[in-house]
Amino acid sequence: MRMNKIACSLTAMFLIGTAATVELAAAMPADRLKVANYAKSGPWTLRKATAGGKVQSCDAFQMTASETGIRYEYNLDSSSISFSGLASAADDKPMQVEVWFDNNRAEAQTYTMTLEPDAKGYDWRTLREANDEPHAWEDQFSNLSKIHFVYTVKGEGRHEEVFVLAGSNGVYKKTIACVQNAH
Repeated sequence: MRMNKIACSLTAMFLIGTAATVELAAAMPADRLKVANYAKSGPWTLRKATAGGKVQSCDAFQMTASETGIRYEYNLDSSSISFSGLASAADDKPMQVEVWFDNNRAEAQTYTMTLEPDAKGYDWRTLREANDEPHAWEDQFSNLSKIHFVYTVKGEGRHEEVFVLAGSNGVYKKTIACVQNAH
């Protein structure tokens, strides 16, 4: 009986230790990514994340204020559009975000956006979709002039972040080419 209690205690300690190791591993960048800026285009910074010398993803972002910015990321499997704004990372739960381009709110779409860290660990509110088919927002991102994100901030109510997309067509193409030309 005493041996069973010791075995159960050791098993529980092992499982707790394993869970802590998994949490620690999840907090580290995947496969020890190396992130490097490779270009600047107007207000946009273009980066690529590599592991073992191979490009894993490329992104383009611009920060418009402290902790406020927009980001487009591409990898072989998926594309994402992300933003950072007032309290957008205050809660790690998925958030409903209304998105529209230019001043065309009549065509707004509501998306469930998750909180995802980029390869450097900065948290962005993200809409990620598989690359198996084109997405309307990608065409709009690369060809229109503004994007609006409206979401609820706890204790504040509805909040809107607006980003100017000047130069987004070029960075959209460069970001995709960064990954595709590497493979």
